[in-house]
Amino acid sequence: MTELDEDSKKVLQHINECITNLEPIDYHTINNYIPLINKIDQQYSDEFIPLITQLLSNNEAYMKVDPDGLLVQLLYKILSCLPFGIITNYFPIDYIIDNLFKDEEKGDSSIGLKIININIEQLETKQFLIDNNIIYRLLNEKYFNRSTSISVLNQIESLITSIQDHYSLLSQEYLQLYHRIRTQQDDTIILSRYLDYLILILPSILNNPIESGYYQFNRSQILKYQDDPLFLILLVQFYENIINKDPQHHLDILPSLNDLIELYMTDKLDDLVKLEIIDLVMKISYSNHPPYLNLLDHYQLFKTYNLVKIHEHNELDIKLLSRTNPNIINSLNDSIYDDILVNISLFHDILFFPILLNFIKSPITFMKLSHYFQHEKLQQLPLDKLYTLLLIMSKHPHTKSYLFNYLPNTLTSLLEANIRNNELWNLKLLILEQLLATSDDEHVEGYEFWKKEIRNVHDLMKFGKRFDRIIPSVDVTDEAAS
Repeated sequence: MTELDEDSKKVLQHINECITNLEPIDYHTINNYIPLINKIDQQYSDEFIPLITQLLSNNEAYMKVDPDGLLVQLLYKILSCLPFGIITNYFPIDYIIDNLFKDEEKGDSSIGLKIININIEQLETKQFLIDNNIIYRLLNEKYFNRSTSISVLNQIESLITSIQDHYSLLSQEYLQLYHRIRTQQDDTIILSRYLDYLILILPSILNNPIESGYYQFNRSQILKYQDDPLFLILLVQFYENIINKDPQHHLDILPSLNDLIELYMTDKLDDLVKLEIIDLVMKISYSNHPPYLNLLDHYQLFKTYNLVKIHEHNELDIKLLSRTNPNIINSLNDSIYDDILVNISLFHDILFFPILLNFIKSPITFMKLSHYFQHEKLQQLPLDKLYTLLLIMSKHPHTKSYLFNYLPNTLTSLLEANIRNNELWNLKLLILEQLLATSDDEHVEGYEFWKKEIRNVHDLMKFGKRFDRIIPSVDVTDEAAS
């Protein structure tokens, strides 16, 4: 049996002394030691593991000795170096199972989960989960339990993420559990957790589609929670997540999207929920999925008569026009410029300015708005607004081309500006990086003319020097020495 190294002996002695005297451990001693652990033998684990676990069993003493939780980190680092079979010599199977499902009011129930998570890649650990039906029990008894702590919930989610590629979470037993939560649970905290869980296992669902009733909420079910705007916001975010993570549209969320947008057009939902639905509309507008886009047309969200409150600085209308794909808005209302944009102060009204930033992304409306983009007018803007505008312009071929060819003075002012404000300095660097990201495929006229100067200023800002002025070093061989 290998003798402990000197560093380990000193740490072990230090921990023993602190436990004996009920004094806090030295933070730096333990913190600097933990990264050094990479391989251990039985003597090592026999010395450290019982010592720390015994201390953990006495909560009052533990809080005095380890106020920063470093000994727990040390324990987990040691356990991560051991096979699951060896770990069960110190933490028997029955102990781990009891710890997983114990009442949290009676002590820490996260040790068992941590042991599993840090050893999840081992075959013995996976077999332990299967033999004892651990995943199902964790979901049924812990995850969908209102009293479970956030730390335990996080560890369960970490475990689910790790095992779902190799573990069936859609068997009949699990589907019955999901159905019960979905149909019989009125507690919005548990329902919100259920929505989070579905997103967590979405990769599995996309590979093995389930009935739509598990994830669809209809109009009456939505209105059931109209007095709980926080839950409805989370429900809307749930569908936003699905749009993001299901690009092939395997899940049939169209009926739920329809009902949410229909309710947006009524006075039945809190404005906070409606503001979140606008983010959903934004996701739909960039989805390029005709059935989703047809909803925006069907409910005529962007028709002029549905946007009349914009002149009263209505928050919903402003956000709708600031966030939605401007190309889609144009396609659904080709008079949006004449009816709305030309009649509001996009340039000078700070509340309308985000609408301007959004619509310049569209080549169609950008050309109609080009009268705003004159050097003299742009110089009237505060630098933060100007740089925010230039950042948007630096991202799109049509606006980059306009900047290079019609705003040379503005671009020169940007390049020559000696910025001391940290936020503005970072904005300027982002603008230059976006301009330099121009590809040949974009065919941006004027880029080659400006490219070198932009590169020089960029390099000076980012690296503190201009690389075009560096003289390559030449390795000269002394011929006389050969």
